[in-house]
Amino acid sequence: MALTVISVRAEMTANAVKSQVAGNVVFTDELRTMLPPVVADFVEKYLYERVFLDKNEEETRRRMAFDEVSCSFPLKEASINQLQNADGLSVLLEQGKKYTITWSSDGENIGEISFPASFNLLLFTNQVESYKDLVSRLNYKANNKSGVKINYVRHRSDSVSSAYRRNGTSFYLGHLESHTYHDSISGRPIWTREFPAESLANLFVFEKPVAEVTAIVEVLAYNGDKTSIHIPVQQLRELLEEMGCDPYFGVSEVKEETGEIDALVVYHNPDLQYLHKLEVKADPSKVWQEDGVAMITIKLTPYIKLHNLKNLWGEKK
Repeated sequence: MALTVISVRAEMTANAVKSQVAGNVVFTDELRTMLPPVVADFVEKYLYERVFLDKNEEETRRRMAFDEVSCSFPLKEASINQLQNADGLSVLLEQGKKYTITWSSDGENIGEISFPASFNLLLFTNQVESYKDLVSRLNYKANNKSGVKINYVRHRSDSVSSAYRRNGTSFYLGHLESHTYHDSISGRPIWTREFPAESLANLFVFEKPVAEVTAIVEVLAYNGDKTSIHIPVQQLRELLEEMGCDPYFGVSEVKEETGEIDALVVYHNPDLQYLHKLEVKADPSKVWQEDGVAMITIKLTPYIKLHNLKNLWGEKK
């Protein structure tokens, strides 16, 4: 059985639920740094609700069975307070599906809790609420630009004689990567019709803005609802990255006659084990035009749980 020790992430998920455990904190400040903030907040709030808000033990058992949460210690205030004596913490993420957190003191296990790595569970929300929240935040981003002038870092000449790849990392679906592409002379990220696929990769993956491009984004809901939003790609990226997601890019197809590019971009949240899937269509004549606004279209399927990937892409890789 594959177990992965998760790494500490500095980013705070934008809509993470703040801990409401007053006087019943179960992580010392030092041990809390070993956890993604959203996971630590979930554990403390969940235990608080079960101990102090459930009407009786039967309600607690039903709720934990429904949530697929298990604890090795009695859900009593004294037992939870004992976790504050821990001087060690083990955090395991099993096959991207389940968290197991173990408290220890002087090398001895004093408590363990296991729960699904489900963003709806960890954020105390559901699919409908998550969709509405994302659409609301996209609309806010689209309509409330910062007003700060963006300094685009791309190679300034439209002509690029040759480019080189700066390797990033790969996502386990196969052809999705975080590579960026640079002019061989200046070293700056490229943005040119001569290298359209590589330029699009930079648009989504390079850490700074490379070009001013507007996206027509169609956001798909679980129930089939669709919402269309016009938003600068930079604003879209900002939101997804604020949510703790990392981008990976891949080209699906380049149409021979028109040069139109079909690309796939995923924004993966490793703490909450979901991704946002962006199906991108880019017509070079509309992206690199002399006059007018550079445009692309995106079909956004949000909050895909990792165990659903087989249904969306076919065979897992």
